[in-house]
Amino acid sequence: MNKFRSSLLGLLIILSSNISGQSSDQETSSWWDTTKKFLDDSQKNITDRVGKLNKSLDEEIEDLLNNDANEVDTINKIDGIRAYVEKYTDLKEKDILNDCRNGFSKGNCRIQIDKVLEDIESIVFDGEIIGYSEKIRQLQERISNLEVQKVNLNEKKYSVTGEEEKNLENEIIDIDIKISKSYEYIKLLEEDLQLKMKDLGIRLSIDQIRVMTTRVDGDDLAKSIAIFDVTKQISNTLGQLVQDNSFSSNTTTKYYGVYLILSEILGFAQREYITKIDDEYLKKLESYKESGYRSIEYANVQMNQATMESSKRIFKNNIEAEKLTIVVIDQYKDILLKQKAQLENALITTDEQIAVAYSTYKTASNSSALMSLMIDTQSTFDQILKMQMPKIVPFKNIEIQNEFKNLSDRLSLD
Repeated sequence: MNKFRSSLLGLLIILSSNISGQSSDQETSSWWDTTKKFLDDSQKNITDRVGKLNKSLDEEIEDLLNNDANEVDTINKIDGIRAYVEKYTDLKEKDILNDCRNGFSKGNCRIQIDKVLEDIESIVFDGEIIGYSEKIRQLQERISNLEVQKVNLNEKKYSVTGEEEKNLENEIIDIDIKISKSYEYIKLLEEDLQLKMKDLGIRLSIDQIRVMTTRVDGDDLAKSIAIFDVTKQISNTLGQLVQDNSFSSNTTTKYYGVYLILSEILGFAQREYITKIDDEYLKKLESYKESGYRSIEYANVQMNQATMESSKRIFKNNIEAEKLTIVVIDQYKDILLKQKAQLENALITTDEQIAVAYSTYKTASNSSALMSLMIDTQSTFDQILKMQMPKIVPFKNIEIQNEFKNLSDRLSLD
């Protein structure tokens, strides 16, 4: 900001000199007042934005503290899902018989089922998922921007005195508060995710949570956790409804249709996660690796041609930096490939569970049979969650952690 202000002043002075070699004192004063007002207004705009940021942070922190993640309006969600039971089961029947639209196209059936599941997913997870990784990335970027503003204000302090200097000091204090609140919000998000994991029987340290939220697939992982969380709550309500309405076989069967769809949603999310790893994350990492090798090749050629020792040192440092990036890329790819393998194994169990659930839905003649299977499959869901949860290892050192974070930022932005 200080450099920008100085450059702008210099430019305006030059322009003023070119327009008129002999300006009157009144004209110069008028010009300076206009310029100073423009710069002061620009600084005020920055201050206003920081003020709005402070209010936004306060509201977001308050929302997180007041949000009881364990309370889900299960009845409304069940009602919303029930509207899709008939459409889903009709497509499922055609899928099994290889009898979808326009002849025998099993793949086409799967596409149509997934479209229905995509609509249902918005009902199941309406407002329930917090994008932990994305939110933390935004807060970290916010902190970086605030630190840049603080540096600019610290520089500006040495060119002013009196009341203006005092105002700048107050702005710096205000920015420090914003930075502190941003760190506080990150800590709350990490602790909130840790509690969610604990509720699902998965204990992770804060260091492991930080690794998880640094990963580009951190939100995909958080989404899969939310699936189990919400599914359990809806299933508990469904179980009570089945018991309360056991006198009506049609009603209980339809309730179980909702349960069947929840099982399908789990498989749908797993397939989406696998596709994202294959088609997005791994492909991008491979392109980064190829770019790194090209940079190393270029730097090697230039280093061999360089005549100054200082230039050679810079090229050598650049080569070492690219080599570290490639090492971390390989580690990143290995993490994602292991996650994909775990998801594929979990998907096998999920698909088997869906087949059992559908068979029971089609053949069960009383509520007790449906209730029994719902109880049994809860333990299966727990097993599936543990199957697809990655082994999270804290970073070995800060250098690798920073490079890992940089890659995650690139992956999320590209």
